Amino acid sequence: MAAEADTARDNAWRGANNFLKAMTAHPTDQVRQAAIETKTLFDKYGDPTTLPQTEENGILHNLLQDLKAIDSSKLTSLAFDAWLTNLETCETAFLSAVSQRTEETAARQVGIVKEIRQTADNAYRSLVELVNALTVVNGEAPYATFIDHVNAIIDRQKTVLKARQTNAKKKGGRR
Repeated sequence: MAAEADTARDNAWRGANNFLKAMTAHPTDQVRQAAIETKTLFDKYGDPTTLPQTEENGILHNLLQDLKAIDSSKLTSLAFDAWLTNLETCETAFLSAVSQRTEETAARQVGIVKEIRQTADNAYRSLVELVNALTVVNGEAPYATFIDHVNAIIDRQKTVLKARQTNAKKKGGRR
């Protein structure tokens, strides 16, 4: 949706820019002067359609503010109102689509991490149950080295997690 909204926004900018370019040759002086004044704003910011989306957002935001500052009677005499409304609508639709995309991505990532953590926890529990069952059946001696290695890995991971928590608390305290 965001890509489609970005394309619509680009097309709205191009259409408005092309309209103004054509209107700068209008035979009526008043309309021609209004077109030149409005086209100057488009030229001031340049073509944002080839820029990264964040830069394009900033340029279009500023352009729309500047366009709204122009006397509305000039825009009406130029018949630019519909073009301005279309550009605003497309910009709003794009920002909404990006916001929705961001929320979906954030929710998806949180869900994936939680799911993977649960899978790892379940695998660990199954391993512990299996090793405990085998030690009951066969005795501890055949599995002692394996158990020691697993316990060493667990202790190392606990130390790493504890250090991360400590560092996070230190960084959180500085803010």
